[in-house]
Amino acid sequence: EVALVADIDSLAEDQNYVVLMTLHSAKGLEFPNVYLSGMEDGLFPSYMSIVSDDADAELEEERRLCYVGITRAKEHLTITGARMRMQRGETQYHKISRFVKEIPEEVLSGSTWEPKSRDSFLTEEPRPKRTSLKKQPVAAQTYQARDFGTKIQKQPLDYGVGDRVRHMKFGVGTVAAINDGGRDYEVAVDFDTAGRKRMFASFAKLKKVD
Repeated sequence: EVALVADIDSLAEDQNYVVLMTLHSAKGLEFPNVYLSGMEDGLFPSYMSIVSDDADAELEEERRLCYVGITRAKEHLTITGARMRMQRGETQYHKISRFVKEIPEEVLSGSTWEPKSRDSFLTEEPRPKRTSLKKQPVAAQTYQARDFGTKIQKQPLDYGVGDRVRHMKFGVGTVAAINDGGRDYEVAVDFDTAGRKRMFASFAKLKKVD
């Protein structure tokens, strides 16, 4: 059975079922087995925290919340995520959550894609057999299975440092820096009214202002 917990006080600990809850709701509780899903940069920590004006404080708050989730497990903790997922009608590629990378490597075990890579999610499943590119589906040829598509074939940017660009939320600004973050470009923009913002190019959807 599966129970969606809305009222923690009603949780019957002597019954055997899967309990779905938020990390906030999990405070003060413990379970033999805990599963944390969506452990990806852009989800946890959230994209808004990553690009926030007060990013350090926002990320630290989410880091504490992640610690709450991890320490709910008495015996076994499983961390999962997706290299690729559909968000707002678009396919997005994600890196493993930076919080996972902060966990001491000696306490981690198992990996579906890279046995000893900290950039892969850890499971007890056997490593899948690799096939030649000719036999792979077309979608599988666009990235290599490591670090959530770190080697994705990025789309070239139509703007550069010094160019004026427009963002749907922050308005018009000047591109201050562009860094190749592997799976995506990390862009810093000095917006006329919102100040400097750092963002991933694939999320930002910046448009060059002629």
